[in-house]
Amino acid sequence: MIKLLIAVVAIALAYWIYRLKKQHFFVRHKSPEPVITTLEGAEVRAFLDWDTPTECLRDDGLRCGEQFRAKQPPDLPHSERCQCEAVKLFYTSAEVFQGTSTPTSRKSGLGELPGEVALALRLLLLELHDSSIKESFMEFWERLGAERIPEEWQEPMRQLLSQTHEGLHHTPEST
Repeated sequence: MIKLLIAVVAIALAYWIYRLKKQHFFVRHKSPEPVITTLEGAEVRAFLDWDTPTECLRDDGLRCGEQFRAKQPPDLPHSERCQCEAVKLFYTSAEVFQGTSTPTSRKSGLGELPGEVALALRLLLLELHDSSIKESFMEFWERLGAERIPEEWQEPMRQLLSQTHEGLHHTPEST
């Protein structure tokens, strides 16, 4: 009889535990869903060409806004040759902090450029503007050019950069 009583109590206890578990007493709480916020700002975009001013190249890609390091965009135009524009942007926090945003195409003297090609062109133009090394364009191109650029853009960019080099290193005495 005692064995039967123990068996009934064990079954009753097992059933009670099963019901408690079903009522979520033993279920762990789910972690809260992440909150995705939208960040609003502006990005300075320069028209990338052989005669783009240095200050435009330096500010190109600068993001400004309440949640960004730079709160206000620079005064535009930078100079009389400046073709920069401040473009309104809206990002989710995931795009900004996890790096999931995709590069956008950019306007240039070569037409619309994919984001990564535009970045390469901008960096090469800046290198030409900032370079204190007196070198020929071919030396510059061999040192920095071709490996940064996708093959289909190499020749048009080489011509544009060559024109920039001539414009920067043209002296009044040589005419």
